[in-house]
Amino acid sequence: ENLFAPYKVATWDKIPDSQKDADGRWYNDYGGYVSIGCDAARIKTCPETFADLLKPEYKGKVALNGNPTKSGSAFGGVYAASLANKGSFGDIQPG
Repeated sequence: ENLFAPYKVATWDKIPDSQKDADGRWYNDYGGYVSIGCDAARIKTCPETFADLLKPEYKGKVALNGNPTKSGSAFGGVYAASLANKGSFGDIQPG
């Protein structure tokens, strides 16, 4: 369909092959990564997985960095937790 014109940025050679089209039609320049943060001075044992967050010892101690209906990063947290708990890209409800 040729919807994109090839263009290779100055740092093209530094981009891993798996993160770009060989002909320069696209490249990945941003990753929205999600992780679990924990203040070890306040929490005796930090969670290591999203499933851990469901344990009773974390009740009332889990927060998002915003409203998931208004914040992309907060939505990403909800989505990641859902995927980790039997949700899917097509249906996050089960998670």
